[in-house]
Amino acid sequence: MLPTDCYNGVLRRHSPTTFSRLKNRALPLLLALAATSTGCLYRTQRIAPPLVAARTATLEELLPQIERFGAINTLRAEVELGLTFLNDDMDRAKTLTDVRGFILAERPDHARIQAQYPVTNQTAFDMVSDHDEFSVYLVWRKRFLQGATALDERSDERAENIRAQHIVEPLLIEPPQSGETAALDNMARNGRLYHVVVFQKEQGGNAVITRKFWFDRADRRIGMLEIYDGDGNIVTQASYSDWRESGEAPYPATVSITRPADGYSLVIHMEDPGINAELPADAFVLDPPPGVPVERVGGTAKPAAQLSIR
Repeated sequence: MLPTDCYNGVLRRHSPTTFSRLKNRALPLLLALAATSTGCLYRTQRIAPPLVAARTATLEELLPQIERFGAINTLRAEVELGLTFLNDDMDRAKTLTDVRGFILAERPDHARIQAQYPVTNQTAFDMVSDHDEFSVYLVWRKRFLQGATALDERSDERAENIRAQHIVEPLLIEPPQSGETAALDNMARNGRLYHVVVFQKEQGGNAVITRKFWFDRADRRIGMLEIYDGDGNIVTQASYSDWRESGEAPYPATVSITRPADGYSLVIHMEDPGINAELPADAFVLDPPPGVPVERVGGTAKPAAQLSIR
């Protein structure tokens, strides 16, 4: 705006008629300047993208897709991994990227994961688990941990919470289990529509959620899986992409796994999962390296705290 003295000078030099003409000519310019200034006359905001086209399915149509995973008894896959976990103070994240390795799994509860650094091919971590025990060798910390598979205690040192069984569970997906009941829900998330198959199980006289399968209604493939504990907390979140067929059952080429309470996430890329391939006799044997002591994790197991879907 013009300073007051200049404004008054204009009034003195021009008649009311002349000033009216000046005002009419200046108004469009003032409006344009106002629109581009900090105090503009309008504002813009982002809006959610339109929902993608959706296909409809019934619970009876979706359950057979989950049941197909029961045909997978073993998994033998070479993979690329990206592991991210919070540091002990939970204020920074450490990421291991471009790591190659393998994943072995056998129903009902055997798992083995080994990862190697690129170029050097040195082992980054190695871990196994079965129905009773897990073992984890964290090479960068020179620590060999063992504990009960059912243990629900979490360490403040985030790297100690990584378990083979937690990573394999979203890969070797369990079909509907005895005692589970299923219901169908419909949800929208991030501009996409989903059919959500919710599994529940009776525990202590109450129905508790065990798992949720999120079927993307654009292609009716599983987009996400949520696994719950007996207290209704999500312990594992997995997202799937690039589904392929192996003959026995479908498999995702990329899986992202997050363990919120444990403070780590893992991205897995696999080209050939080796579904129902024969596994070596020592596939699930992991001994501590010479000179590395075994550390027992947790005092006692808490089998009742974690709801088993088996």
